[in-house]
Amino acid sequence: MTVAGLPEEIDHHNARQVGDQCGQLVGEGCRLLVLDASLTHYLDSSAITMLLILRRTVEEHAGSLRIAALNTHYRSIFARLGVDSLFSVYPTLTTALEQSQPTGMPSIAGYGGLDGAPVRV
Repeated sequence: MTVAGLPEEIDHHNARQVGDQCGQLVGEGCRLLVLDASLTHYLDSSAITMLLILRRTVEEHAGSLRIAALNTHYRSIFARLGVDSLFSVYPTLTTALEQSQPTGMPSIAGYGGLDGAPVRV
């Protein structure tokens, strides 16, 4: 399991970079990627697109993507866009981490990065 801390804002300026960094984690063997959105207060359409692409990338590698601590405003937007059913969204990072790991999903790097801290993307 790897926890990736998302930046405060994800927009057309940095969405590709954030997606690439998360995709790299998947390419390196992460099969359960938890995105910590607790600090994220702005997402534009580029961010939503990046999340959809990342979801597909994770699934192509037989993995699972979780989004933790997405604020109420963006959970509402996800629902209006109809993408809420495509993501596993948890109210807090703790609840995302407490859920049992899907069968057959190897855990890598413990919690967060190799140093035990969440990976910041």
